[in-house]
Amino acid sequence: MHYAMRNFYLTGKRGLVLAGDHPIVEVQAIQNGASRILSIGQTPHETNDISSLSLVEFAENHRRYNQAFDFVATYGIIETVGLGRYGDVLDAFGDLQMMAMLGCSLKKGGLFFLGTTIGRDAVIFNQNRIYGHARLPMLISGFEWIATFSEDSETSIEITGPEIDRLHKFDNLKRTLVLRKL
Repeated sequence: MHYAMRNFYLTGKRGLVLAGDHPIVEVQAIQNGASRILSIGQTPHETNDISSLSLVEFAENHRRYNQAFDFVATYGIIETVGLGRYGDVLDAFGDLQMMAMLGCSLKKGGLFFLGTTIGRDAVIFNQNRIYGHARLPMLISGFEWIATFSEDSETSIEITGPEIDRLHKFDNLKRTLVLRKL
């Protein structure tokens, strides 16, 4: 996530972060120049640069945030939405619905930093999904995929179909996809 944010300048930008338990993504965004962050999730993260809402508050008021952000970021969260892992309702399309809601919050042409698992399509109930040839295109519909970063690569890398096909079932690659809203 850090390298992706560093390569796509966030200076002065306003962002929305679908957060985990620790404000890692929020801190990385601020370190890379973001001016203001709204963190949504289960754990409040409040500082001078970061305000927070619960997921329920955000969902109830999502129209208020329509096209309000220059970028959206999440790491390791989308693939768990709708699987009941954090007490959420079981919903086979929870991840797709969350992507759509977050996408609506993004300005046209804005960037979406999506840290997720790539591999052969799978659901590891109630832990996470792995996105492959079938579900990944559904997840990123409405976006242009412009770059991919690994945790140890300072520059964009390429993910190919054969690379995914070589993975054994349930093996996966953790990658940050950089998407541009169409």
